[in-house]
Amino acid sequence: MTDVNFNTALIVGAGAGLSASLARVLAKDGIKVALAARTIGDLDALAKQTGARAFACDATERPRSRSCSRTSTLLSALPIS
Repeated sequence: MTDVNFNTALIVGAGAGLSASLARVLAKDGIKVALAARTIGDLDALAKQTGARAFACDATERPRSRSCSRTSTLLSALPIS
C-alpha cells in the first residue's frame, strides 16, 4: 500500500469478503482497524488474525450509526503499538 496519512480505519459492514481483505492489508501496514457489523460473532477469527477490534453496529439505523461514529473516535485515540 502507498503511504497514508491516517493511523486508524473503521470498516462498516465487515464480513468475510472484500472487507476482510482490506482489514488484512491495513493491519499489515500498521493501521489500527475496527470492524463494525450487525453481528460480530463471525468476525472473531479476523479480529484475532489482524489485531482488529470488532464492534456491533447497525449503520442502517440512525441511533446505532452514531455509536459507529463514537467507536471510530475512540479508536483513533488508541496508541499504535
